[in-house]
Amino acid sequence: MSKKPKIVMALYTHRDTSAWSVGRQLLDAQVAAHPLLTPHYVSNNPDDCREPLTDEAMAERLWNAQHPVAGHGNDVVLLQNDFAWKRRKCIACLAYICHGFVNLKGTIFPARLNLSAAPHPEVDWLALFKQWCEICPPQLAMLHHFTPTELADRQLEAVYFHAGSLGSYDNPQFLNAAWAMYFGEGMAQHVDVPVLQAAGFLVEPMPHGYLVRITPDLADVARDYAAFAERRAELKQHFPSGFFPMSDVPELGG
Repeated sequence: MSKKPKIVMALYTHRDTSAWSVGRQLLDAQVAAHPLLTPHYVSNNPDDCREPLTDEAMAERLWNAQHPVAGHGNDVVLLQNDFAWKRRKCIACLAYICHGFVNLKGTIFPARLNLSAAPHPEVDWLALFKQWCEICPPQLAMLHHFTPTELADRQLEAVYFHAGSLGSYDNPQFLNAAWAMYFGEGMAQHVDVPVLQAAGFLVEPMPHGYLVRITPDLADVARDYAAFAERRAELKQHFPSGFFPMSDVPELGG
């Protein structure tokens, strides 16, 4: 059975996302992208998001929820819970944020933001992606339209890529080239702007890095997946060997 196509956005950011004002901006941007992206459910568990969203105060309460973890000695440290928001009806979508934190060694780990949604032609996904990147300037971020063909690849790295994984906290990376990628802090130096532009790829300077697109339109991925895959392979040749660790499977069409 083929899997349903989906839009996936994901980003890692070092911005402090603990304040509800950040959550309000993210949700407001999503709803502004299309009223049918208005969430109906919220939760502190992305795998079980089914608590009806009644008002903003409820969302703020869950956003601010914390849980205790062991610190040094007998110390207890409070960490902020994950926050998820979901819509089941058209346009079905699930988004969540895992807040950043500092471990016992003082290492700062980024916050992770992820959205998975049913494709819809009336949504400007790129505009929403850019807005989220403005709200939470990323280390790296991706926007992609996954077709049934691509979702049929069951390599372990492919499964993670389909879910919007950008590597581990301590080793963020693009597992494969997405239709749009944001190269931010610690990643922008890998973008050879003149070379990519000369090869016909779209490179847009952003406040903290570069936004690289493989083709002009996100719909190109589903419209002609084989052509998109060929362009993706060409783009990957302009990055160091192993920069995108995932190998591509033979393309069978969209």
